Amino acid sequence: MKFILTLLMAIFLCTSTPTISLCEELGDIRMSLIEGNVKIYDRDQEEWTSVSSNTPIAVGDMISVPQDGRAELHVQGGIFIRLDSSTVLEVVSLTETTAHLYLDHGHIYMNNKKGGREVIQIDTPSATCSAVDNSISLLDVIDNNTTELSLIKGHAFLESSQGKTRVNSGNTLRISSFGAEISPITEPDEWERWNLQRDASIQKTGESTRYLPEELHEYSTEFDSNGKWSFVREYGYVWTPTIISFEWVPFRLGQWIWVRNDYVWVPEER
Repeated sequence: MKFILTLLMAIFLCTSTPTISLCEELGDIRMSLIEGNVKIYDRDQEEWTSVSSNTPIAVGDMISVPQDGRAELHVQGGIFIRLDSSTVLEVVSLTETTAHLYLDHGHIYMNNKKGGREVIQIDTPSATCSAVDNSISLLDVIDNNTTELSLIKGHAFLESSQGKTRVNSGNTLRISSFGAEISPITEPDEWERWNLQRDASIQKTGESTRYLPEELHEYSTEFDSNGKWSFVREYGYVWTPTIISFEWVPFRLGQWIWVRNDYVWVPEER
C-alpha cells in the first residue's frame, strides 16, 4: 500500500508543478520561500492574509514583506524574484513572454534566466524598469522620487520622464528629482550575497534532472531535497517522497484556500 501511494504521488508530481491547484492559470507563479509574516492582499476578498510556501500567486495580488522578512516568487520558466524586508510588490499581468509588476517600495532581486521571459517590466512610482532575458538585476525604490537599478548580469533599461537609459552589467543607474546618475556597481552587500547563494543552491544539477522531463528541470532541487529515486522493474525510476510513511494521509498537512473562485490545496509537508 505504501508503494502504491508513493507511485501515485510521484506520477502526480511529475505531471504538475509542486503547488497543487485546481485552477490551471494559478500555476505560473508560486511563493517558493518565506521568511517572516509575509502577507498577500487578495482583491477578491479585499483583505490582507498571511501566506505560506507554495501559495499560488495570481494577477492582481499584492505581496507585503514585513521588516526583517524575505520572500521568493518562482515564476514558471525558471525565473526567481525575491523581495527584501519592508517591500510591497504587485503582480500586474503575466503572459508567455512578459511579466509585469509594480514595486511600490522596497527592494527586489530578479534572476530572469536564459529562456525565461523576454522582458520583466517593473513599474515604480518614478520609473519603469525592463529587465531582458538572461539578466540578473537589483531594483530599489528608495522613495517616491528615487529609483535605483543595478545590473549584475546582462542588461536592462530604466525609463522615466527624463528619458530611457540602457544599464549594462557592472553599473548602477539612479533616477531622482535631481536627475539621472550612472556609476559602477558597489561591492555586494548582505542582501546581494544572500541572493547569489540562493541562486547557486537552486541551480545545482542534481540527480532528479536525469529522470524529470525538461520542463520540470527547474524543480529538480526540490525533488532532490524532498525525496529519492529508486528503480522499480514494472515502472522504471520512481521518485519517493521522504515524508511517506505507513501513517501518511494525503491532504493532512496544509490547508485549502480560496483563490480566484477556486479552492486550492497548499501543502505544508517538509
